[in-house]
Amino acid sequence: MLGDEEIIPAAALLEARVPVASRGANPFTGQPSFYGRGWAIGFDVDGNVILNHAGAFSLGARTIASLHPAQELGIVVLTSAFPTGVPDGLADSLFDLVAHGRLTRDWIAAWNPIYAGIGAAFGASGAPYETAPASATPALPASAYTGVFANDYVGPVEISGEEGALELRMGPEPRVYPLMHFERDTFTYPIDLEPPAPLTGATFVIGPDGMAQALILEYFAGNGQQLLPRVAED
Repeated sequence: MLGDEEIIPAAALLEARVPVASRGANPFTGQPSFYGRGWAIGFDVDGNVILNHAGAFSLGARTIASLHPAQELGIVVLTSAFPTGVPDGLADSLFDLVAHGRLTRDWIAAWNPIYAGIGAAFGASGAPYETAPASATPALPASAYTGVFANDYVGPVEISGEEGALELRMGPEPRVYPLMHFERDTFTYPIDLEPPAPLTGATFVIGPDGMAQALILEYFAGNGQQLLPRVAED
């Protein structure tokens, strides 16, 4: 609402609270939690609905926007630190103080180990690429790798450049990632352009003609969408 003017119909906003996929149980309350349409949906210790969305995990930052409809209360926490449970802890502390007049637990101390674990996972994901082989097999000429590769999930990925300066472009508003040679047909690139960001692998599948027939992006292996065949030129 803006004054007496309804900007977005209330019914449309309620759609964001409809559970779409399960996220498992809340680690502290044991209550179920879900993904909705743009919001995570969970419950506090008293069973009241809480909507939140957290992010920026790989960007050296932590953010959260959290709403408590029953209390008509919301909070946004922005930090320039990662990994830390401070944003989630502050949000839960506020709701706890309003509901109970006191903190029922140290919420920041509770959340910190969870995000420390996420930070360790980010670091571990790039560990295999921190040190290149001492006697790496040289890459093929850059022309063997350049071209466009795509699948329905990732969309088009363009590889361009020359020896020692290959680049990977992807995304609806393409972002450019520098490719660094690792071993023969495997290159690395940071999962995000803002540090700290671990490295991930990009491996080219070379065909009998000495040209890359496909590109494997390790970052998308978790959901089975890592294989991008070469797109035929018109």
